[in-house]
Amino acid sequence: MDTSKKTQPDPGHNGRLVRSAAWVDRKLTPVFGPPPLGPYGIEEEHAAAPCPVCGHPMGEHVIDHSTPNAILNCPAPIDRSLEHENSSPLDELGMPLREPRRSRANAR
Repeated sequence: MDTSKKTQPDPGHNGRLVRSAAWVDRKLTPVFGPPPLGPYGIEEEHAAAPCPVCGHPMGEHVIDHSTPNAILNCPAPIDRSLEHENSSPLDELGMPLREPRRSRANAR
């Protein structure tokens, strides 16, 4: 048995795929035009975009990526009038106790 010849895949199969991709490319390039070369000007758009939380431009914000979850630090002052005073007891997760558990917690 002659082992000097290496077995190569069928060139017709790969050639058909290349030809069909080239055909699709030739047909779609006049419609869509050439592909974009890079994301030019996007950085300025992001910096000028308003923050969905406070409305200030995103360029004024600091995004902390040092933790597993990114933290957005808004430059807007904190509006304490939106917070309400809550002195009810909290459960093990820091959430206010619901009424049935509150009565059991007060009974202890």
